Amino acid sequence: MTIAALLTAIGRLPVFHAPASTPLSSHLEAIAVNDGFVKAIPCHHELQEGASPVELAQLRTDLDIQPPDSLLALLRVSNGARLFCLTYDVGALGTYMVPRYDVLGTEQLIVVNRGLRETYASYLTDDLDALIELPHLDYIAFCNIGDGNFLAIVTGGQERGTIFLLDHDYGYFPFSEVTNTPYEIVASGLEEWLSMVLTSHGCLGAGMQFIPL
Repeated sequence: MTIAALLTAIGRLPVFHAPASTPLSSHLEAIAVNDGFVKAIPCHHELQEGASPVELAQLRTDLDIQPPDSLLALLRVSNGARLFCLTYDVGALGTYMVPRYDVLGTEQLIVVNRGLRETYASYLTDDLDALIELPHLDYIAFCNIGDGNFLAIVTGGQERGTIFLLDHDYGYFPFSEVTNTPYEIVASGLEEWLSMVLTSHGCLGAGMQFIPL
């Protein structure tokens, strides 16, 4: 399936699946399915208009890097997307929504990734003004999964296009520099990641990292 077809199919899924052992917030409602092995939680998805050529060109310029073709293809379909939005009902206080996967649009990609570069640079020197240029990262964080963690796509080397879990505990260091306990690879590419998200109803999109509900 193409990226467009995968994203369209995800947008039609009515429930998010969580392992039956997952503790749920008291503000969420769920039903057990598949002989009790999975909890199905009602959800919705928010897709956007595709990015324009001007927006994609601005992304390349501001990040000073060539994004992988698969990421550009995703942005052309939907310039940002909130997938598996779960609604929490807190009674008299009303309701609020949390997306399990907040796929960043072009403007967010620029802001977030510049922030990650600055965080990484802060580990190199206390005086950011002493850096003529911010150090380049070898990835683009493209999806916020909460708690300071992101899904990112590798932009250079033999691993280009690989999707991995950008864990905030590693200080957002470049993919190639985290070698002793490397970042967890989630998928070999964006198409495979979207396929995993689709077939698992959102459960497996962050690898071994399961965000508390």
